[in-house]
Amino acid sequence: MKNILVLGAGGMLGGEAVEYFNSMHGYRATGLSRDHGTDFIKTVRSYMERGIYDWCVNCAAMTDTAGAQNFPYKRMLSLKTNAVLPAEIAWMCREYNIKLLHFSTDYAFGGETANFPISDKAKPSPIGVYGMHKVIGESEALAQNPGATAVLRTSWLYGKQHEKSFVHRFSLALIQALAEGRTLSVPDDEFSLPTSTKALLRMSRLTID
Repeated sequence: MKNILVLGAGGMLGGEAVEYFNSMHGYRATGLSRDHGTDFIKTVRSYMERGIYDWCVNCAAMTDTAGAQNFPYKRMLSLKTNAVLPAEIAWMCREYNIKLLHFSTDYAFGGETANFPISDKAKPSPIGVYGMHKVIGESEALAQNPGATAVLRTSWLYGKQHEKSFVHRFSLALIQALAEGRTLSVPDDEFSLPTSTKALLRMSRLTID
């Protein structure tokens, strides 16, 4: 039996991760979110020190890319969640002999390489403040728990009906536009390869196995 501690269980990916692993034979997942206590790190430590977890799956992230770029408060939140938190989690994983699976982003790359397949050996060139914070987070996680940390980078996620799923947001916007008898205005300044949460979690299981 593999015991897994899922962080960020209040989000779309984290919530589905708990359900997914608990539905698979040979896995038992426990989910933690910031709702479990104001001092999230202290709460995570209290769970890790029980000594029952084989893996920690970190789905906790601040994904408001525009907010991180344009608003000081959200920039600080991104720094704490996307850069500092992964380092703290990885350090605790090393302390308690727990392997870490950390999710990062395709925003780790940009510039001329953005429209081409990118090797995992390529040098990061982060897009914006959010991308920079995520690159710091993944590099710190690897440094703090060397040899026992895996990083999976993903693009825009879609899954169950969740407020953070861009498919869900687009569907609501379309329904509202139709109800109001107007056309839907769609921005064309962002490009991505939508990723299914189920497909990403299947890859996560392969990584853990």
